[in-house]
Amino acid sequence: MEQLEEDEEVYVLNRQIFKRVLSTILPTCAITLGVLLAFIVGTGSLNTMAHGSASRTLQGQRSFFVSSRVRPTLILRGHAGLIHVGTGASGKIIIKYVIRHTGAGRPATAAFSSNSKFNSVTAREIDYPRSGRGNDEIDWYITVPKNANLDCATGAGPIVASNVIGRISLITNSGDVTATKVLMKEDSNLLTQAGNVTLSGNVMVGHTCKIHTNAGSINVAFPSSARLYVSASLIAGFVSSDFPGISTNRTGAVGYIGHGPYAKVLISTQAGTIGIHRL
Repeated sequence: MEQLEEDEEVYVLNRQIFKRVLSTILPTCAITLGVLLAFIVGTGSLNTMAHGSASRTLQGQRSFFVSSRVRPTLILRGHAGLIHVGTGASGKIIIKYVIRHTGAGRPATAAFSSNSKFNSVTAREIDYPRSGRGNDEIDWYITVPKNANLDCATGAGPIVASNVIGRISLITNSGDVTATKVLMKEDSNLLTQAGNVTLSGNVMVGHTCKIHTNAGSINVAFPSSARLYVSASLIAGFVSSDFPGISTNRTGAVGYIGHGPYAKVLISTQAGTIGIHRL
């Protein structure tokens, strides 16, 4: 009988100890489980964010046949990215493009059309509405026949053209504009709102080239055989010339290269330098 009472007391004591231990362990387990669940959920959120903001690259190429009897025209409208135009085989315009997609949503696309009546090819960037951050860019790498007109404009990014003969219009809101080894015809334009402009080549007699930047330097280089009337103006900066027929002062330059008849080169910048060089 005494043994039973002793066993019962031990049982009660053990039960009390077990309750105390359990009351101590359960909150700790709950906290640990909560932290673990939070970590899992948080990791999933981070993965979702990472995938949502991931960047990827898409590439493509299109080729268009154009007439060699009439000078073809390339028309390009971009939003952001590089535009690079060089020369290739006659009778064909080849357009390679690289889309750099950032953020969530549908990536930008490149759209194309051609017009046989005007012997022209048009390429343009199409962007789609999206939520959150991230902007797409399309880089364009284009080859045109040596005799071709260029009508290229973009919102942001540099434009480069070389070895082209024709009407050349290169316009960007933000970025450098470079035209090398070109012969410009009709009314040609090299324009940027913020960036530098570089031209090496010539302008056909009787035609006009306008060069402008709001903030940046302008450097032009012409051969000694050029026949040009040059007028340059600036508000802040300085101008220099390698040609004795062009006089310079603090607000610009004016004068002639070679003998008439002439082509016109009109240069202007709000703030920067202007250099008129000899090739």
